[in-house]
Amino acid sequence: MNGVAAKRAMRALIRGNGVLIGGMLAVWGCSGGSSNPPPPPPPPGNVSVAVSPQRTGATLSQTINLTATVTNDVGAAGVSWSATGGTLSGKTLTAASFSSSSTGSFTITATSNADNSKTATATIGVTDLTGVLTAQNDVQRTGQNLHEFAMTPANVGSATFGKLYSCSVTENGTVPGHVYAQPLYVANLTMSDSKKHNVLYVATESDFVYAFDADANPCQQLWKANLLSAAYGANSGETTIPAADTGEADDLHPEIGATSTPAIDLSTNTMYLCAKSKESNATYHARLHAIDLVTGAEKAGSPVDVSFTGFDPLIEAQRPALLLSGNNVYLGFGSHGDNNSYHGYLVGYDKATLAQTFEWAATDTSVGSSKGGIWQAGAGPAVDSAGDIWVEIANGDFDGSLSFGDSVVRVNPAAASPVADFFTPKDQDTLRQNDIDLGSGGVTILPDGLGSATQPHLAIATGKTNLLYLLDQSNLGQFSSSADNVIQEVTLPNGLNESAVTGGMFSKAAYFNGRIYVAAISDVIRAFSVGNAMLTAVTTTGAHTFGYPGATPSISGQGSSNGIVWLLDTTNNNSVNGSGTAGPAQLFAYDAGTMNLLYSSPTSGTGAAATAVKFTVPTIANGKVYVGGEGAITVFGLLP
Repeated sequence: MNGVAAKRAMRALIRGNGVLIGGMLAVWGCSGGSSNPPPPPPPPGNVSVAVSPQRTGATLSQTINLTATVTNDVGAAGVSWSATGGTLSGKTLTAASFSSSSTGSFTITATSNADNSKTATATIGVTDLTGVLTAQNDVQRTGQNLHEFAMTPANVGSATFGKLYSCSVTENGTVPGHVYAQPLYVANLTMSDSKKHNVLYVATESDFVYAFDADANPCQQLWKANLLSAAYGANSGETTIPAADTGEADDLHPEIGATSTPAIDLSTNTMYLCAKSKESNATYHARLHAIDLVTGAEKAGSPVDVSFTGFDPLIEAQRPALLLSGNNVYLGFGSHGDNNSYHGYLVGYDKATLAQTFEWAATDTSVGSSKGGIWQAGAGPAVDSAGDIWVEIANGDFDGSLSFGDSVVRVNPAAASPVADFFTPKDQDTLRQNDIDLGSGGVTILPDGLGSATQPHLAIATGKTNLLYLLDQSNLGQFSSSADNVIQEVTLPNGLNESAVTGGMFSKAAYFNGRIYVAAISDVIRAFSVGNAMLTAVTTTGAHTFGYPGATPSISGQGSSNGIVWLLDTTNNNSVNGSGTAGPAQLFAYDAGTMNLLYSSPTSGTGAAATAVKFTVPTIANGKVYVGGEGAITVFGLLP
């Protein structure tokens, strides 16, 4: 192209909004003859991704539905999903479902398709916990759930953990619904709606029992049982027992119904519990119920009245948690506030037929009131590897033959003489006179491997004396007026108590990973390492001081790691021995290793638990903590 032609071509290109590049013609579009190009599209804003829930727990094969939200998502490109394990299904640009057939902590990642440098994650802890089927998790009464993969010391704090919701048990305000019994939990149970649920079971002093979906927020009631109705063996007009009828109106009040923690048998889907009631003609009942876990109906042959010579269902308090051991279910009885003429009893029933199979009195029944109740602040009888049953006996007569007041007793229900062994403190008579029960706590059977070559099998007992008794399971030491023949006695910092009726421990020890944990009245949470048949105090303690009645710890962990000690301060209960001011129970969480405080619930406001009742123990399962109180179950957990 010569020079003149080139100039003409350039002028033509300019008039046509074109560009000649390397001999190629590029043309701008034009409209209305404008010679200015349109502005380029605005650059995308800062992309961000969020996933909900951000943290939670799941049982094996339980499905967790996840939702992703992308801010400034130009073109609604959505996200791509990935996981460190388990199975992701139903993946869309905004949602996915996660499940796992193996335990562990899994991370699910949502990555923006518009900007793959932007991601968000969710953490799901998957547990193989089949259930919390008895008080303190096991019949050794260790208090530990070693299958908690959702909650760890790293994620239990005020920013990530708190109150999720609560479930009322007041029947729309028509009953008090106080929950003294520890809530129980069953995983992956197919209920009457043909759907699988994790189920929470709650018994109340108003003689109602409830099955709730353990995860549903708001609460989903799966069934309820009114134990005062004909369907549950009651006669027309039956009520709960007014507390004043017992002579002790400031203990369990205002009514007495189902007080103790039930026991669950998963092999038959049966829950066993004891409930008290009163007929209009002042006939009193203590009934043992066997209730179907799925439907809430009574099992065949249920309920049965607890009835044997000398037993009075009004004055005998069924306070200890029920024990399911072998083919039998066992109930312990004591008194309501030391009133009336009573004895302590341990009674067994065939779990299939509910026929009575065993009866043992802790004191001589030929003596009008030899006392010796079994109440243990609600703790259940414990069982060792041989199948022997361990109970603590409260203040009462002692002779080492028929009467075992203020003693730890190992009972063999199959033997003609059930008392296999016992320990009684040298100051038993002083304890008896001053109402300083050894039986205000309970026995913890420690795992093998913590003892010595000569004393390999250990147990821990506690009581009002404010002492920890380390016992040799094979030789409890019996009684000597000059010395306590036990492996070791540890006096807690408030000193030996032989005179204060509400002193020492109204609680018992829990065990985890080579340590025991205790919280006495007017003391902090303390840990003691156990090794070579010796207790050694851990220097670090909690900072919060627990009032009456102290606290029985619950433990969560992943095997021997990530241990958390959970306790309830129930000082603001409505009993005469409490603070005098009704207020919420306060939940505490401590790192089991460092003893650092991880979380404490507020004492007022929407984040607080229900009004406290004494002796309650929290239940930990699948990323949640369940707390009983006056008229409600409060559910704490990882904030989603």
